Amino acid sequence: MSNFDYFRKRNARKKAYAKEVNTRFVFNGLPSVEITLENNDTMMACVVNKQEKDMAYIYTHQDEPLAIGTVLIAKGLHFLIVEQIIIMQDVEFNKYLALLCNTQFDEWDWGYFKGPEESYINLSMKEDLAAISQQKPILVARQGRFNINDKVKVNGRPWLIIESDTISSPEIGYYSLKATTMSKDELQEDDTVLKSDESILAATLDDRISVTTFQEVELPTEGGFYQSTCKLIQLKVTSDKINFKVPVGIKNFTVKIKQDGTIIERNFKVV
Repeated sequence: MSNFDYFRKRNARKKAYAKEVNTRFVFNGLPSVEITLENNDTMMACVVNKQEKDMAYIYTHQDEPLAIGTVLIAKGLHFLIVEQIIIMQDVEFNKYLALLCNTQFDEWDWGYFKGPEESYINLSMKEDLAAISQQKPILVARQGRFNINDKVKVNGRPWLIIESDTISSPEIGYYSLKATTMSKDELQEDDTVLKSDESILAATLDDRISVTTFQEVELPTEGGFYQSTCKLIQLKVTSDKINFKVPVGIKNFTVKIKQDGTIIERNFKVV
């Protein structure tokens, strides 16, 4: 064996050993704990909880990845996985960013609520998790659970969803809220989310639909298809519907959608 072959072989062993050592903290480090997943599955992970920021870094073995949106329990605390952190170095573990949940919607469906004194969603660009503001609280939850104008009960207090960022992550939704009111019967209901009656479902073939500025409109479509003669605000598009609010400063506009493979026009008049 030449000196060069010996050098390559030694470096290969050294690299493999370093990868093994760098992964031991997942199972043997001080923050290493057994976590519980849905269906009571368990696994070992390293949970570095940054309590002052209500978040944690979760490390798992390379062969045991976690999906974004996963809720896990560690030491009685619930965490929501919101982001996977890509490590450029060749390592044998996965790293995730998780939020410490404080709001429960279902047995294995939790979210993170931050009060108005600290955070507010920045729809233009999500900086870290949210841009700093002194105005509105935020709610972070799995994608698809909430829509704009839904009323949400958090620890018995009602909130109205006024903005949503469903673009930054396909699995996680970021929602900004404002305080609202509910009837006594609504507050006593078990449902966490109460659908707003302010939205309209424009499925008729009327020549013109009367709407008001900032009114929420929901239209069924196919394949997420739509075309509009004006720029729609707070637009949310899914495979089977679009949801938007009527913009300011226009009197009439048209939105094209698709139904049964046919493009249909919906004409609106702002009153």
